[in-house]
Amino acid sequence: MHTRAILGIAPTAIRGEPENIMRYDIRHFHRPVCAFPGCGNEYDGDEAEWWTDPYWALDQAWEDDWLVLDGRHDEPVCICPEHLLYDGDGRLVRYDPEGVVPETAALAGFYEGHVGEPLPDPDCERGALDALLHSELVTADHPFLLPICEYPHCGAVFADEPFGAMWYPDEDAAETAVHDSRRWAMIKGDDGECHAFCPLHVLHDGDGRPVPVGRTVLPPALAERCTDPRPPAVRPSCADDVLDVLRGE
Repeated sequence: MHTRAILGIAPTAIRGEPENIMRYDIRHFHRPVCAFPGCGNEYDGDEAEWWTDPYWALDQAWEDDWLVLDGRHDEPVCICPEHLLYDGDGRLVRYDPEGVVPETAALAGFYEGHVGEPLPDPDCERGALDALLHSELVTADHPFLLPICEYPHCGAVFADEPFGAMWYPDEDAAETAVHDSRRWAMIKGDDGECHAFCPLHVLHDGDGRPVPVGRTVLPPALAERCTDPRPPAVRPSCADDVLDVLRGE
């Protein structure tokens, strides 16, 4: 059906309350929205699934029995199941040029070559036709954040094990995940912002476990910034570079 290239989103910084600012890769995820006039229902599908490409999202909605047809502007238009026609057994009534067609002739033209597509309820045909004539691709766009290590020339992304990289809906959720992982160091800089550093730059014991701040001796310039004894301590060999980041140098 409708497939396009994945959107490339560059890393950037989120501005907000100082205690909630780190560096993030930002990606916009998409979910289809019903184009029927006055509806606006958003396809939720699998609540754990989001799409970086809006056309992939449309494919998923189509597989879940949304009506997806190319409109007058050659863009796919989505109509949610609330406006579709069902038989007495609760099954969708589907287009068949040999006998099951929309009552509205102008709407039938959009179905040519699309045998098996769901039909709108007769009371909704005018609205569906209006959407196909005037609407373009409609999706709900949701920005999600992925924390990035700020150590010079690193750029590692935060992975919330065991599920791999996780995208977070806001700064608070991302900061909490990094802090609670006890694998990344997170230290406030001179600018009042939080700065995250991945396990490559964290001190580990002989068993490979991160060493908490409270169980080691830090350089004075770092010790005065690391007042919480629970997060991992920075490796001594990385302390100078970490301090440069915290000082904005």
